[in-house]
Amino acid sequence: MIAIIGGGPSGSYLASLLAKEEDVTIFEEHPEIGNPIQCTGILSSSSSALQVKIPEEIIVNKIKKIELISPDNNSITFNLKEPDLITNRMELDRFLANEAVNNGAKIELNHRFVNYENGKISVRHKGELKNYNVGALIGADGPNSQVAKSVNLYGERKFWVARQCRVKIKNDPELFKVYFGSQISNDFFGWVVPENENIARVGIGAGKKAEFYFKSFLNKLGNPEIIDYQAGLIPIYDPKPRRSNDNVYLIGDSALQVKAISGGGIIKGMLAAEELSKAILKNLDYEKLWRKKIGFDLWLNLKIRQMLNNFDDGDYNKLISFANENSLSSFNREFPKKTLLNSLIKNPELGFFLFWKFAKVLYSR
Repeated sequence: MIAIIGGGPSGSYLASLLAKEEDVTIFEEHPEIGNPIQCTGILSSSSSALQVKIPEEIIVNKIKKIELISPDNNSITFNLKEPDLITNRMELDRFLANEAVNNGAKIELNHRFVNYENGKISVRHKGELKNYNVGALIGADGPNSQVAKSVNLYGERKFWVARQCRVKIKNDPELFKVYFGSQISNDFFGWVVPENENIARVGIGAGKKAEFYFKSFLNKLGNPEIIDYQAGLIPIYDPKPRRSNDNVYLIGDSALQVKAISGGGIIKGMLAAEELSKAILKNLDYEKLWRKKIGFDLWLNLKIRQMLNNFDDGDYNKLISFANENSLSSFNREFPKKTLLNSLIKNPELGFFLFWKFAKVLYSR
């Protein structure tokens, strides 16, 4: 049996890919798939690269433009070449889990992973400890992965704390707003993601004082009426540690496979799942496969984030004043290596400004 710990997008997608040829079981610690929600649920147009089509019925909204807002309240708005998809995150998880079951996987709910030793996993179900023999173990169990801890793959991890709520607020349903500056977050940003013209997902990420920044951001927006809250950890990518140990593998948030520019990890985790399915079914090297597929883009995301975190408010003001739609609309945050240089060539003033900032990051680390 191949045991996958965690029924989120990465785990369920991997199960779907493997289950036609292998005996696969997903162990999910919660009583239902998709709850609690700990993610904004944005999928960029790069989701089309996956081997699964996201059904229209779980798409809540489509974002066609993004506004970047500086500390001095100037902004630049640019159109996306293809829309971002705002999903019903609970239904996305359930759709992928159902796909896995349809392909032959089994799902065990209310089963919390405890430990792995000598080819056996221990899981707790309603107070009872159960043991299973496994041929392979996959940790898709989130930033605080117990699987990673059990096989010495956890390492020294750093996180942002994400605080988000759904609010009643008037907004342009096609416009995703991003707020920068020291009053928004010490090392991340704030966002307003519309579900429709009357409801939006509003939040911030921060390494420290997340609750303070969250309340301050809501105040900046006029303290809109709150519908519900979500919160979670965003793991910060680290290229150094391995994501596998013999027949134990990590994917998604448990493997820190998250874009440091935006904090998004759904697509990256699912792409890693595709590479892991190849490694298992064809007896290939997972480390080489995932690093070749997404490793450089994750590293580049990390370096851009480190550059941005060195910005003061004046730098953010300059960044927004230099930016133009022509350079921004061609930038792909999912695969920056394909578009970053071209974007900067289109805007020499912005390119020159960022070149020296980025060089400083590379030189100092």
